[in-house]
Amino acid sequence: MKYNGSDEIDLIELLQNLWDGKWVMAGVSAAALAVGGAYVAVTPNRFDASIIIRPLDAATIDQFRTLNDAGNPRNIMVNRSPGLASEGVTSADRQPNGINEPVTQYFSASGALAEFTEVLLQRDTIVQAAGQNNMTAGQHAADISPEMALRSYAFGVEISPVDIPAPSITGSTSAVTAWQVTWEADDETKSDGFIAEALRLTNEAARQRLTQRLTAEADQMRREQSRRAQQIETEIANAIEDYQVSLSDQIAYLSEQASLARVLGIEIGTGTGTGTGTGTGTGTGTGTGTGTGTINSNAPARSSSNGMSSAMSYLDGYRALEEQITILSSREQVEAFVPGLRDLQAELRALEQDRAADELVDAVAATPLSDVEAFRATQYDLAAIEMTYHKKTGLILALSLVLGSFLGAIAVLIRNAMDVRRANF
Repeated sequence: MKYNGSDEIDLIELLQNLWDGKWVMAGVSAAALAVGGAYVAVTPNRFDASIIIRPLDAATIDQFRTLNDAGNPRNIMVNRSPGLASEGVTSADRQPNGINEPVTQYFSASGALAEFTEVLLQRDTIVQAAGQNNMTAGQHAADISPEMALRSYAFGVEISPVDIPAPSITGSTSAVTAWQVTWEADDETKSDGFIAEALRLTNEAARQRLTQRLTAEADQMRREQSRRAQQIETEIANAIEDYQVSLSDQIAYLSEQASLARVLGIEIGTGTGTGTGTGTGTGTGTGTGTGTGTINSNAPARSSSNGMSSAMSYLDGYRALEEQITILSSREQVEAFVPGLRDLQAELRALEQDRAADELVDAVAATPLSDVEAFRATQYDLAAIEMTYHKKTGLILALSLVLGSFLGAIAVLIRNAMDVRRANF
């Protein structure tokens, strides 16, 4: 390579020298490419993988129609967060007559997704799946226990909500909430096994939680029915006892008034008294006369047309009063005379015939909740896992080739420069 008087480089001679050293350049480039390839082969090819967890579609939710119709119109479930699409209700949510009106469905797509996500966020299923698929092999320090390494890996899994287009069948253009799970791995086989097992375990845990909540709801319904039945039975007993006390007081009062009428010689009253008997009649003298009357046995006292005191029932005459005492004392079926008793008995009968709790349990058994293999709390596609590699293999090899060519060219130029220098000496 020669230089002219203005210190300019002869490009033609430079290119000629490089061409003459093409085998050197090729050798250095091949060596660099081999080093790059070895680096790619030896170092782990780590990547981030992600999957979308979507709510169930309408066709799947339709499999739970029996459950959502269970006990209608008595079933009560308040929408819960994560679940079952719902929470149990308190007695305050139920109707006074003991008949429960429906509030919301027992099972919904959003509720099942929330239950699934709640289990996933606890990360116990992730830890278990990571351990089964050896996801932390060679990735944790020697001073960290395997259990701690698994927990650390599980909490490195990102679980975040995302918006996805609503299904076209709904006719809505709005988005629905789904969840994206992103994790790091270095082996595709282990990665696929890990996420499949994690989602399977989460699905099973969500099924168990939903089933337990529904069973607890049925038990709560039975407890409330039993508690209300006991309360009604107590109210019935109290009502009968109160009536019997009232009847005893009424008879005592009438006995006193009859005795007073006898003392005064009032055998047949004028009908102007205020007892429980009513009558009309005509006669002469004071407190004498003949007449006929009807007896209102449910009222211990009634107002006189003359506004007389209730203590003047003796004016009805001792014959009417004693007859009324006989009638009241001979009552055997007192239920017909106890105020409100029939309503209480009707409510108790309705509670005893209420099968809402049994219908709920039967409905659970008739849905996929009773089948581990058939139940799905969410939808996801293991074939649609997206992977983003940390290591750019193509870029590494390309840079290795470029670097090798550059180093080869430098080696050729240095060799030529040394040859020229030796020739000048």
